[in-house]
Amino acid sequence: MAAATRGLRLWLFRLVTVLVALVVGLLIAESAIRIFPNLLNEKLRHAAFSRYDTLPGGIFRFEGLSRTRFMRADQRTRAYSHGYFWTHETDSTGYRNPSGFDDRRVLLLGDSTIYGHGVESEETVAHFLKTDHDVAAYDMSAQGQCIYDHYLALRLFLDEFRPETALLFIYVKDVQDLEKLSRAPGGPEIPEIVAFDYGLLRDRIELLQSFRDPLMIRVAYSSAIVRMTAKTRRWRPARPPESETPPQWRPQRESKTRPGNAMGAVLDNSRFAPIEHYYDTVLADLAERCDRLGVRLVVIHLVPPSEREWRGRDRAQARFQQSLETICARHGLELVDTCEFFEGRTDWILPGDGHFNPEGNRAFAGFLSREILGQQ
Repeated sequence: MAAATRGLRLWLFRLVTVLVALVVGLLIAESAIRIFPNLLNEKLRHAAFSRYDTLPGGIFRFEGLSRTRFMRADQRTRAYSHGYFWTHETDSTGYRNPSGFDDRRVLLLGDSTIYGHGVESEETVAHFLKTDHDVAAYDMSAQGQCIYDHYLALRLFLDEFRPETALLFIYVKDVQDLEKLSRAPGGPEIPEIVAFDYGLLRDRIELLQSFRDPLMIRVAYSSAIVRMTAKTRRWRPARPPESETPPQWRPQRESKTRPGNAMGAVLDNSRFAPIEHYYDTVLADLAERCDRLGVRLVVIHLVPPSEREWRGRDRAQARFQQSLETICARHGLELVDTCEFFEGRTDWILPGDGHFNPEGNRAFAGFLSREILGQQ
């Protein structure tokens, strides 16, 4: 019996030793990755530190009914992409605005460029509009969004916010997002216009925003190693439960074929025709709704400078601009082109990334203030 007891104790001692060594090793590895992130290649760094995901600790929640992502409300975390770290902080609605800021006279609806990817909140377009030009700019932008997401946001919040002006930033590469979402079928009816119950959608989003991941899950996914492993191994924790999606709301399935690049989509007549129809239909609907509420809607064709030349970029942007001009003229919308303003200004973008640096955001805020908002 004594020998058996000694053997059990020895086995337990060895097990505890192994577990302690494993934990210590993981802590050392975690510390090394955080202190020296360049030990990892860019793909692994992005997996370890990026928060552009719906994992616990990520900045998004996925709403299955509209098949889109909304940023988590009242969240503060450290985000990363392409070599740049910044603090991501959202308000009670889930947008990147100072806590308690509720002056929504001017809405900004764009993608990561307007959101302020790669820079701190005090270095974004919205911030410089407020501080340099006394414009009550409320940022409703997020990474990866396109006109579909902007349409949903305005349908959800336009009646509540009642802004004086809504600035809708449209980028030629957004057409690729539309193709991925299969939002441009070319049919006469678009579900988000004729079928979506936005009261129900608002309730579902609020429910998702209130869901809190279990403490142990949050602790685990605060680890760079766990996040990196989850993304590279495609592990996914269970999502918050959702009710059955009404059949009339079910969006089209995503195409299983790769949509290709945005420039190719614009230059391909068969691919661009349904996209153009979608823009025309959605902008017409927004123009009518904004006019009814006395909201000035301005469409801004965003053409930021780039360090690299995209194949067919100039021709695609020219065709896209011409299409926007035709659509906006048809529906009485203001259209502003930024191509000339940004031409050659690669000093306004983050090296190796392409989004605006603080100087670019300040300059663009000045442009918006002078050219659109009538401020100096």
